Amino acid sequence: MEINKDVTAVEDSIKYLVNTSESVGYMNGSIDELLSERANSSNLDDIEAYNSSIERMSLQLTTSKDNRAQAVENVKQAFEHYYS
Repeated sequence: MEINKDVTAVEDSIKYLVNTSESVGYMNGSIDELLSERANSSNLDDIEAYNSSIERMSLQLTTSKDNRAQAVENVKQAFEHYYS
């Protein structure tokens, strides 16, 4: 039964990696869209709002990248444990 736990640990770690990677991709796309909208805006209030949104998304992106880095380590550890 230990092998089943190892397989489950590998599967779970890969699923988490996929989710965090998707999150990073989504946020990168969102920031790009906000940058584009900001560049096309002529209203100062809108530009400020876009700047605020970009700043918040950038902070979330940093957190998501940290989570993805941890997810990569979790996958490595899960495979190392499985093959040990």
